[in-house]
Amino acid sequence: MLDRIVIALRRSPDWAGLARNHVAGRPIDPARFVPAGHVPDFPADIVAMIARWNALARVDFFTCRARLKRIATELLFRIPNAVLTSCNALPGTLATLGDARFALFFCDDDDWFAPHLHATLAELELEGVDVAVFPFVRLGAQSCTFLDPAAPPPDLVTPWRGFSQRYHTNNYALLRRICRPPHLAAMQDHFDASAHGDAAGLADRHFGTIVSATNKTPCAASFLHEAVRDPAAFRASLLACITRLRGIALPAPLAWMGPPIDATIALFSEALPP
Repeated sequence: MLDRIVIALRRSPDWAGLARNHVAGRPIDPARFVPAGHVPDFPADIVAMIARWNALARVDFFTCRARLKRIATELLFRIPNAVLTSCNALPGTLATLGDARFALFFCDDDDWFAPHLHATLAELELEGVDVAVFPFVRLGAQSCTFLDPAAPPPDLVTPWRGFSQRYHTNNYALLRRICRPPHLAAMQDHFDASAHGDAAGLADRHFGTIVSATNKTPCAASFLHEAVRDPAAFRASLLACITRLRGIALPAPLAWMGPPIDATIALFSEALPP
């Protein structure tokens, strides 16, 4: 039984503040949105690409990212018994929980969690588990469900793919027993977490229930370069995103993704150039 779910947001720029500054024509220091350290797949020419996005779209890049973050955050607020924090504030947050039993997820600002997250985990057998791992939906180019073939969910967004890493963006939960240094620092980023899980000999258990999704749109860092390649590619990229999202068939247990998908469609329909 779990008392709480803790969700720690990885470093996320103040997109809303950046959007206000952009609309007001104020200079924006790239340090406000460029990671301080190396991040896999993060484009080195992000400043130039954002400028190209802003020249092509009817909704500027910063506003798009602010609205996508709000879509994700509104889902977080629907999760009962969830404690929301940042990675920087995580040690203090965990200290306030006392003897409460909890599971800890990490996420980016375009990651979604199901409103039934706590209820689902509260019913699982977690004795002796270090990390609980779940299938998850990736929305975007080639929308699909990533899963462990040994623990497939009964309902999914097709097609499915096997995990390419031990852990992915927001599909792994640390149980209280390992929520201490050095595990906490090493497990925040899923690339580092996958390597650390191997090195530390962590005990994973895979469960066949989808509790999360990641919303990879054309303004995600890993897709941005292709999206802004030229005006034709930009329009095609946004249209493809809208078409893919409209074409997703959600089984009943995943109906919670419907409203945020609709909100994403509305955003990129508004951003679409003439």
